[in-house]
Amino acid sequence: MFNTIKGVRDIEPQYLKIAANLNLTGWSLYRNILFPGAFKQIMAGIHMAVGTSWIFLVSGEMIGAQSGLGFLIVDARNMLNLEDVLAAIFFIGLFGFIIDRFISYIEQFILRRFGE
Repeated sequence: MFNTIKGVRDIEPQYLKIAANLNLTGWSLYRNILFPGAFKQIMAGIHMAVGTSWIFLVSGEMIGAQSGLGFLIVDARNMLNLEDVLAAIFFIGLFGFIIDRFISYIEQFILRRFGE
């Protein structure tokens, strides 16, 4: 949310003046000025939010869940099963990497499709 606000605030004032001269309002203002101008900041915020939510998800599973990778780590640790702990940690990293690459792919697709 903060990245989106910062991205919109960092749009050059001249673009907003041009939009006013062209009578852009509502959806056309968002589509043509605000969204393209703030896109990089929005995507940076999405990357951070997904990474943070992934960390909190696994942490929550470690504390109070009966299934999931976080639970697997705690359960395997309690059973002194190092292989399962390492496998769960590996898959947490792998899933995080895959999710990040997917978001980057969407970002690049949008940039190619609509330009920078």
